[in-house]
Amino acid sequence: MAVEQAGAVVFRLGKRLKVLIVTSRKEPSHWIFPKGHIEPGESGKEAALREAEEEAGAVGEIIGPALGTVEFSSGTDDVRVRYYPVKLTHEVRCSELREIRWVDPADALKTLTHDTTRELLQRALGFLASHGIRG
Repeated sequence: MAVEQAGAVVFRLGKRLKVLIVTSRKEPSHWIFPKGHIEPGESGKEAALREAEEEAGAVGEIIGPALGTVEFSSGTDDVRVRYYPVKLTHEVRCSELREIRWVDPADALKTLTHDTTRELLQRALGFLASHGIRG
């Protein structure tokens, strides 16, 4: 049985659209989206928002349905992460020591380490475009 996690593809809307990427805790050279375990009694959406705040200080709101699920192995565990699109509302001090970057979508596509996260970003950008959401 897979370990269920949730993640956030966070966008900063404004003059220019920016995407949040963070370094992985286990592999600091890897650039990913914030993600983590779903706590008991917590929904996937709630976990995605909590992880974005804990890992990057990004507080936001879910703006659409899940973008997709990424599956991978971590040690002896199979992990399944469902990602949600999130619009940043404000930032707070984050509790984790990770490198955080707000980058334009093209730079995010070049910087993200895994094909699966690049595909998620493409889906998220398509969602934004189809709903008339611009930076």
